[in-house]
Amino acid sequence: MNRRDFLKAAAAAGIVAGLPSAARGATGGTFKTKLEKALIAQVADDVTCERIVKAGFSGVELTKKGVTFKQAIEGRRTAEKHGLRIHSLMSGGADFNNPDPDARKRSLDVMTERIQVAAASGASTMLLVPCRVNGQMPAPTQFSIDFDPQTLHVRTVVKGGNAPFSAYIDAQNRSTNLTREFVEKLIPVAAREGVIIALENVWDNLWVTIEENGYSDAEYSAIMDRFFAGQALAGGSTS
Repeated sequence: MNRRDFLKAAAAAGIVAGLPSAARGATGGTFKTKLEKALIAQVADDVTCERIVKAGFSGVELTKKGVTFKQAIEGRRTAEKHGLRIHSLMSGGADFNNPDPDARKRSLDVMTERIQVAAASGASTMLLVPCRVNGQMPAPTQFSIDFDPQTLHVRTVVKGGNAPFSAYIDAQNRSTNLTREFVEKLIPVAAREGVIIALENVWDNLWVTIEENGYSDAEYSAIMDRFFAGQALAGGSTS
């Protein structure tokens, strides 16, 4: 499936509404955005919700893993009782580039359930860190990435000789391919549940420039959101 077919399939499924799109920009439409304040918490229980409301926040982003559907529904009701909105689930770290196909399948199953739990909690978004890339990498200040905008495959990561980083380049390109493959499998679930998949790259050494994240352009923004984490490099400075 190429980029355009990917967009058409997701748009037909109605995966999200209200995100920036090329069509809207072409018509000269304007966005009126209201900024909301939210805090991060493990669960939405009475004590937590009371604390957040007293602090003057209107929303909460939850991080606890292993939440059941029943617990998600209970958390939603508790948040709503206090006038709060659970706007997203955070703990969506996947393992889509694991060398073991069974491990990748298990990760897909976990992320599928996380999307469903997000919907049960009333969240419109689930943050998803698709995988992590390791290996010998340039120092943060050395990065000068050249990549193919069609395949998103990295050609070079520094100016000059790239031989020391060939394994990292191969790993990044493999991870990009697998991320696309598994995110495409999650899209029908997200469409059905009405949950936005927000790809995040924090500390995973993947997509270390915002342009390199192929999901950030107008086409992909029409079907999913994307959180570009400034500190993409583990232990590195803000890029």
